[in-house]
Amino acid sequence: MTTPTTNPTPTSEISVTQQGASLWRRLIALVYDSFLLGALTMAYGAVVTIVLLIIQGDTTAGEYRPMITTHWGNALFLVGLILTLAGFYVFFWCRAGQTAGMRAWRLQLVKREALPETVSPSLKQASLRAFLAPLSLLFVGAGYWWQFFDEQSDCLHDRWSDTRVILTPPRKKQRHS
Repeated sequence: MTTPTTNPTPTSEISVTQQGASLWRRLIALVYDSFLLGALTMAYGAVVTIVLLIIQGDTTAGEYRPMITTHWGNALFLVGLILTLAGFYVFFWCRAGQTAGMRAWRLQLVKREALPETVSPSLKQASLRAFLAPLSLLFVGAGYWWQFFDEQSDCLHDRWSDTRVILTPPRKKQRHS
């Protein structure tokens, strides 16, 4: 009589969950998310247009003219757009630690202090990261290039927000019978 043996989790699978995400995976995930952000931007523009039509009516008189004609109005529109796009990331990072692009490329944002557990970041961490990540693009992406000099392959905004983007294990394919 043989006793069933339990196969322990392979060591390669354990190390995969701790492995920092490569720069190319991060950038490809950003490209995926940019399609969703484009749709979100169009929806935001539509909502602002409808609100302006309700508040001030049609001020264009059939001609092409911008509906927002003041510097303050343009600034308010831009701030609202930035908050909307940042809100997209904050929502998904707090909810599951992943956006659609991150999920497709097996990336997950986690709290650094919770490792090896995969705990989604707090609202404060996600908000700080959403503010700092675009700043990492300044100076030819210096905040992202930092990853090549960091011993754990983290970008500057990872360090400053106390988060980490990790590579998740591959999902098992479902067999249909």
